[in-house]
Amino acid sequence: MQIDTVSAVIGAVVASALWIIFNRLYYSIFGGKEVRRLKKENREMKKALDEKDKYIRKSLEELKNEARQQSGSKEENK
Repeated sequence: MQIDTVSAVIGAVVASALWIIFNRLYYSIFGGKEVRRLKKENREMKKALDEKDKYIRKSLEELKNEARQQSGSKEENK
């Protein structure tokens, strides 16, 4: 009876270790592709957001310049 309990415990430990090793190998082989894809998508989204911010800044500067020009021309007419 004692040997059966020890065998069961050893079997559970070995099975757990094999499961952990298998999961790590599986992730390194297949999971890494998904992580790389998501990182690439993240970089592309950040680049698009930076471009959008650049266009917004440019538009705001143009609006400020137009407002200055209009206020300057109104003062000259007075």
